[in-house]
Formats: sequence, C-alpha cells, structure tokens
Amino acid sequence: MAAKQRALRILQNSRSKQILALVPEVNAPSDVSGESEPENEEALLAHVATESSDAPSIDSSFERLNILDSSLEDDRNSSLSLLTNIINTADEQVYDYSLPSISSLPIISPLSNIPSVTPSFILNQISGSPQQSPQNVAPSQQSPQAIASSPHPRRTRAAKALIRPNIVRRPRRVVNKKIALHFQWTKRHFQHRAELEPDVFVSPLPDEKFPLEYFSDFLSDDILEDTCQFTNMHAVQTRKRGFKNLVRAGASGIIYDFFLYAGNDTFEDCNFSEEEEGLGWGAKAVLRLCKTITKKPCVVYFDNFFSSLELMYHLRHEYGIFSLGTFRANRIKSGAEKLKSDKFLKIHGRGAFSQVVCNKTKLSLVKWNDNKCVILGSSYVDAYPTTKIKRYCKVKKQRVEVLYPNIVKHYNAHMGGVDLADMLIALYRTEIKSKKWYLSIFSQLVDICVNNAWLTYRRDNKRRGEKKYKGLKKFRLEIFKSLLKKGKSMKNINVEDLPTAEKIQKPKRSRPADDVRYDKIDHFPQHGAEYGRCAYCKKGFTTVKCLKCELKLCFVKDRKYFFNYHHK
Repeated sequence: MAAKQRALRILQNSRSKQILALVPEVNAPSDVSGESEPENEEALLAHVATESSDAPSIDSSFERLNILDSSLEDDRNSSLSLLTNIINTADEQVYDYSLPSISSLPIISPLSNIPSVTPSFILNQISGSPQQSPQNVAPSQQSPQAIASSPHPRRTRAAKALIRPNIVRRPRRVVNKKIALHFQWTKRHFQHRAELEPDVFVSPLPDEKFPLEYFSDFLSDDILEDTCQFTNMHAVQTRKRGFKNLVRAGASGIIYDFFLYAGNDTFEDCNFSEEEEGLGWGAKAVLRLCKTITKKPCVVYFDNFFSSLELMYHLRHEYGIFSLGTFRANRIKSGAEKLKSDKFLKIHGRGAFSQVVCNKTKLSLVKWNDNKCVILGSSYVDAYPTTKIKRYCKVKKQRVEVLYPNIVKHYNAHMGGVDLADMLIALYRTEIKSKKWYLSIFSQLVDICVNNAWLTYRRDNKRRGEKKYKGLKKFRLEIFKSLLKKGKSMKNINVEDLPTAEKIQKPKRSRPADDVRYDKIDHFPQHGAEYGRCAYCKKGFTTVKCLKCELKLCFVKDRKYFFNYHHK
C-alpha cells in the first residue's frame, strides 16, 4: 500500500514539473533567436531537464504551490524515466494516444485549478509533431468552453464572438435622402402667384332623391357586408384600444379621404420615394391624402404640425398641388432671421406684418400680428393685396379696422373644413357602448357617411334654388326609419283565409307562374270599370285587378283575397 501511494506521488510531482518546464524564464530568448536547437532527442531531453531543474527567476503562482513534500531530485529522475519509456515505445510503433492519461488518476484538491496535460501533449512538444497545443489553436477552431477554460486566452474578436451570448441587434436606421433646398429670402414681391377659379359643380343635377339614396352613395350595401366580415375576422386575431383618424375635407365639411393611424404600419401600403421618406411623418400623412386628388391644380391647407418648406416645394413641383399653412419658427430655417421680430410687430400694433419671399423655390413667408404673432407660408400667394378687417380692441372696447394680408384671408376662408366635419359628427354621434374597439371605428364611419349625404343633399337643393331643406336631425331620422323597414318582410300577419272547398282548385283561365305570383314585387291593385269573377274564390265578383298578374281579385271589406292570392 505504501508503494502504491509512493508511485502516485511520483506521477503527480512529475506532472507539476512538466508544467513548470513549459513556462519560459524571465528574459529568455525567443524561438526565433539565433540559438540553435538540440540535434537529437537525447540532447533535447537533457536540455529540458536542465531548464526545468530549478527556476529561480520565475515569479508565478506555480512556484508557490506546495503540492507534495517529496524532493525535487527524485521527482526529476522519475519524470525523466517516464518520458524515456514513452519515447522508446514511440520509436517501435505508431503513436498510440490511448495510453493511460494522468488525468484519469485521482487528483488531489490543490491540483484542481491546474489545466490538465496529457502524455500525448508532452510527446508532441518533445518530438516536434505538427499537432498544435490547446493554447495555440486558432480561436475560430476552438470551442467556447476551451476558450473560457484556457489560463490566458488571446481575446480576439473571433474569440469574443464565440464566448459572448447571442444578442439580437437592431438594424441600423437607414438615413433617407432629404430634399436639399437653398433659400434666397428677400423682401421683394412674390413673383409666382396663382389664381384658381372657384369650384363649380358642373355635373348634371340629379333627380330629387330620398335621404337613404344620398346615404347609399357613400355607404353601399356591399361596403357594409365587407366591413362586418373583416372587422369580425380582425377582432378574433388581435385587440390594439384607441385610434386616430386623419382626414382630408373640403371647406363645406365633406370628407373626401381619410386613414387611420396604425403606428409603424401606417404607411406600409404607400409607395414613397427616397426624398419623400426623408420629409417626416407629418409630411407623409399629407402626401398620402393628396395621392387620391384627381382634379388639379388645387390647393391644400394644413396647420403647423404637418407643414414644412420642403413639403410645399415638393407638392407644387411633383404633384401640381399648391399649398398654404401655418409654420413653427424652427421649421423655416433662415427665413425666420429675415422676418421682423415679434417685439417689433407688437410695437407697431395689431395688423402689422412682415414678409419675405424666395422666388427661386417659389415660396413666401408672412408673419402677422393679431392676438399674437403667427407665421404663414404658401407656394401660390403672399400678403398682397392687403385688405382691412374688423377686430375687437380691449383698450378702446370696440371693433377697429386692422390690416388683413391676403395669405391670411385665404387660410381663414378654407381651413375650417375639418373642424366643421368634426362638429357635425359630434352633434348627433352614434353611440355604441362596447369594449370592442372596432365598433367605435364603424360608428365613426357611419356618421361620416350620414354627414356627407346631408351636405350633398343641401348643396343640390341650393343648386335647384330651393331655400328650405331638411335639417340634419330630421335627415338622420329618415335614414334610420328607411333602413329599419327597407327590404324587410312583414312577420306575424294574421289574415283570414277561405276554406279549401271555397277556393278555385282547377282554374280554367291561365295564371302566372308561382315564381312570379309569390315574388312580392310590384303587385299593385287597380280599380276597373267592369265587374269580373275573382280568380281566388268561387263566388266573388270584383272590379279590382292586379297590374302585374292581370287577374281580378276581391279587395273589399269582407273579402280581402288580393293578399291571400300573393302569399303562401
């Protein structure tokens, strides 16, 4: 038993000395130095023994490890004998890597922190085999566990990529190409004014229509069916909770186009150019609504949330659409420096204004002092010619005349269409109390169609010269009553019928086919001059005749067989 423990200590000591033999000395010459290597294996073995006998210059944790108490001399001799046996065996046959590994022997706890070295690894180091050591393998060829367990791994990019966990990186934001404009603002007159003819409806005036017919022009039956189908389908798949509706409306309040805000997918179905993508979200909303405009040239108006100089320039030169809107001071770039300051305009009183134009890009900017200073920009009009308008003065406590630039006049005359549409919807809103969000969208859609129908009805009456027309409330009620009963069959009709014996079972005169008899379309009674035998009962005579069936049927107080004949 003592001999077995002695052999175990010798093997473990030889292992530690083999590791120390691989550690170079301080200031030792490199492998590429001019010093020659030993010529044969015995010289190499002696060289290794000499270099690993003692290492006074090594300042490492290996030197301070007191693994066992055996002497260094005995350990060196046992290590050399072990290596000699391995080399002699390797000369007689091919390298056998299945030799018992030292790592398979029991390891004392202090050695658990030292990386394991197999005999095949020692043999390759001595014989100069081309096989690489675990520390010299390229990082791309090592496993992440080998890199992490190596004492001093070389932290290259490839090694770090293998060790660090897989991180999903967000794609880089693509910088869109923006419209580059160079403005030359001056205080001259605007040279690119445009005069547009007022809108005149030249379409043929329709015949007098009922409220439901006007409503059906905007919300037909097929739209209602598709809406029900797809909203139910979408409700099963997702849930989203609020919505924002962006609309394009006329000055009369008629809504011509709209779309719902859908987050990142709002413009998924729109094909924008690179320049349009760089204009920003507000500008893209205007462009999407302007793509459906068919009558050009025209003018669109928007507020400072959507407006930008690049948008106005792009609408005029690429779409043939003029524009006018209010501006924020930080969006007009160098134009703000050319305009008079707010303090200057307030000193000159209410109605004072300042204007700059850029005839190169065909744009104008006007700052006007009303209750507060407001900046307006346009691609077709400027401040001239000016007029006067009355405003209430708090100091004088009366209405006074102030200068009224032309650009402000155009904006105030056409900008209220969206607000008017919202007001009409809010007057008699269709309330649907439900947790299903899509029902709110549907009710909004119905209200838009009803208001558009009423505004169209009122416009047609004005074209006919009629001064009186139905109000919005009465108009909505008629649509409701018509939808409630139109195309609906009556239920639970109790009409007395004749006994079977009193009915005509085998008629001698020709009768219409049953498909025509029971279709319930255009079977109207009409009084004639001559009496005739009833086509339903055996004893009745009548002057009433069905216009479609061309048969005489009893239609008096005691014999109402006109209804019985046309119903099963």
